[in-house]
Amino acid sequence: GYSRLRHVVDRAFGGNSEQSDGSTYKPSSVIPPPLKKFPLVIDAGCGTGLVGEQFRNMATYMIGADLSEKIVDEAKNKRPNLYNEYYIGDFTELFR
Repeated sequence: GYSRLRHVVDRAFGGNSEQSDGSTYKPSSVIPPPLKKFPLVIDAGCGTGLVGEQFRNMATYMIGADLSEKIVDEAKNKRPNLYNEYYIGDFTELFR
């Protein structure tokens, strides 16, 4: 349930999580494998770029795509260097 999901998210994003045996998992004690770099990542529905921050370290080039011009403007203001390019509209048009 929720408790199990919380532990997975904690581990994935660097938090400490108590294990079933009562010990605490500390991500700093584990060396993660190097991330694969993708040449292009499209953050569909990028909003203000909150999730895009998680993609940045695995993307060579990132496009933030959203239907709302106002929300893309907010992403540009809040995270000015996050995306290499922005697309306003239906992101499926990028593939046509």
